Amino acid sequence: MFYVRIVSQNKIVSGKLFDEEEGNKIPLSPGVCEQMKKMRDQRHEEMVKYSDDELNEGQSSLSFMNLNVMTYVNMPFLPGKYEIWYIFRDLEFNHSVIEIISGKPM
Repeated sequence: MFYVRIVSQNKIVSGKLFDEEEGNKIPLSPGVCEQMKKMRDQRHEEMVKYSDDELNEGQSSLSFMNLNVMTYVNMPFLPGKYEIWYIFRDLEFNHSVIEIISGKPM
């Protein structure tokens, strides 16, 4: 779910975020979200057993999602400040404050 807080109004609007990892637009089921949270908690329990140096050894990987908020949230983005974040698979990501200086309503 995408969330946009219009700073000047302290109003929050949202738009449903879909799972597009496999090319389809199927909403995430609550069971999948709960399973991902359980897996995350299990990984955390395992990680706290190690020192920072031990955790930094070996390989690592990086993945990211590049999502267009205007695809998911139906609102005009007029000049002003907006706080934007999203929740995906029960995890909260990327709190950002942006400012639109000028432009036409979309």
